[in-house]
Amino acid sequence: MGEPTPWPRGWPPGGLVTGRINQVVVSWTVNTPDGPRSKAIDLETMRRHCRPERVDDLLDDLQVLCGDVEDGRDTGRRAVAPLRSVR
Repeated sequence: MGEPTPWPRGWPPGGLVTGRINQVVVSWTVNTPDGPRSKAIDLETMRRHCRPERVDDLLDDLQVLCGDVEDGRDTGRRAVAPLRSVR
């Protein structure tokens, strides 16, 4: 079969990836009286239960993040400075 095809190029550094995000899964762990339990939500479920513009905003943000990751892989370093999570 040969080498896998690399992620398509064609975006400026820090820009959007080309192509389409076709799978998103968010998973987390909750503590229950019976111990930790894993939960997950996939893109299809998000589309059924969330406002369409919120899902579209999420996918737009993920395209930018994926572009940053790919740019960082090309250079061997972070494309942007990390931000600390606010909790």
